[in-house]
Amino acid sequence: VSFSDVLYGYDPFVESLIKALTSEGIFVAQVGAASFLDDDPTLDKADSVLLQFEKRLEKFGAISMTSYTESHGEFTMPWAFNVAFMGYESMANWHMEEAMVNLVLGGRAVTTKSGEFPFKYVDGGTVMDYQYPSRIEETLYCLQEPKPQPCIDHPVRGYNPDIPNIPATELEMRPSTIPNAGRGVFYK
Repeated sequence: VSFSDVLYGYDPFVESLIKALTSEGIFVAQVGAASFLDDDPTLDKADSVLLQFEKRLEKFGAISMTSYTESHGEFTMPWAFNVAFMGYESMANWHMEEAMVNLVLGGRAVTTKSGEFPFKYVDGGTVMDYQYPSRIEETLYCLQEPKPQPCIDHPVRGYNPDIPNIPATELEMRPSTIPNAGRGVFYK
């Protein structure tokens, strides 16, 4: 039995983590190496330490959970993280736009002597990568049996030409009218 099995499977420990957070707190846990597409989604995960840990977080008050993958840690492979939200405001803050994240970070940072942005490894662009699970995690999640309800309700992620929205024939690629903005996809 590994140390993590005992720790994350122990109600008093998980409860103490949750009680240490405010009503809008966020708990981030590094949960091991990231998944690969050839991982077996049919394995029974009901007894896995990670699934039991997630259930305990929900039991003690987490209202929502997500995951993200970090590949810049200079390990041999990307690492997976799970995120538990204690409130709706913390979820909204997690999903802020890039410019807003930069504004909030800048407002909370201590001014450096050089006047440069004080965070070397975190900015709005980095945080944007953390907002949603990786495509691999979503794919493996949707390959489970029985198929999870979100995968039935929304079977395709991203642009789907079969879902009526704006017909692709109404879009065009052209230079932006904004100086130095480059090219983009625009409505005709």
